[in-house]
Amino acid sequence: MTAIRTLLPVAGAILVALTVAHPPRATAEPAEPILTTSEAILAQAVTCDSAVSLTTGRQAVLLVHGTWSNSRETWSSEYRHELSAAGFGVCTVDLPQRATVDETRSAEYVVYAARIAYERTHRKIAIIGHSQGGTLAVWATKFWPDVARHTDDVIALSGNFGGSALAGSACLLGCTPMSWQLRPGSHLLHAVRTAPLAEGVSYTSIATQFDEVVFPQPVGGMLPGAANIQIQDICPGRPVDHLTIVNDAVGRAITLDALTHPGPAVEGDIDRNICAQQLLLPSQDLLDTTAVATVVTNTLNDGAFVAAEPALPPYALPFG
Repeated sequence: MTAIRTLLPVAGAILVALTVAHPPRATAEPAEPILTTSEAILAQAVTCDSAVSLTTGRQAVLLVHGTWSNSRETWSSEYRHELSAAGFGVCTVDLPQRATVDETRSAEYVVYAARIAYERTHRKIAIIGHSQGGTLAVWATKFWPDVARHTDDVIALSGNFGGSALAGSACLLGCTPMSWQLRPGSHLLHAVRTAPLAEGVSYTSIATQFDEVVFPQPVGGMLPGAANIQIQDICPGRPVDHLTIVNDAVGRAITLDALTHPGPAVEGDIDRNICAQQLLLPSQDLLDTTAVATVVTNTLNDGAFVAAEPALPPYALPFG
């Protein structure tokens, strides 16, 4: 017994020494990636209506447009009015050069806009993205922990998660960085599919089997772990394509189901009587054909082509 008492202080000293030499590892959140675009430029791209404020108590919905478009052309006044009527405030973001640059750069605009929407309301926000905008919404919540913490729902309309065969064919003779990233098997899309879904965020991917841009379907619009719903799952044969999905009544019904209930959208919640509504586009703001033509020309200009897909930023490399 005396020997044991003599050894106890020695054992204690050794334990203390080992603890100091090898302290327990802290379990900290991943570091936020650094925004490489100046805040002044990012701020100019964000617009929020008056309902996005602390005084209204409304949840903010951030709308993110897709490639070759902008917020005015993608999100019609009727779409915004319907969100407002359902009790939401609305923010929009205009992506650089009509979303034709490296997608990881465009993602920074979404991140900044999401932060603005949250800061103005101090409530979890929702993000709705069309086409590339849906991909970027998922990217922002997967790789920026603060955006994930402050987001309740991510809803993609014709989001590109499996790749576009259209982009794959276009890149046979060379491509811009963004076009490489849209291709099936791209490092960017591999990362957006395999990085873990953010805890606490509900993901809904709404697709259409008649998508002429993101195809083949359903793999093109399939986001692993999300609620994946095709328009034709609810209304068989409904002729909705890549662009009309934004204003289609069925697509809006799925979107509102996700926004107004806990969790992602549920196919069984949608009233099938909505299939009787005609597929009519509401009046939209005029398309700036001159601007679109210029951007498309620049996108197809072989002077802007690169030989391969750009490297992923360091924060996404483990998943690419």
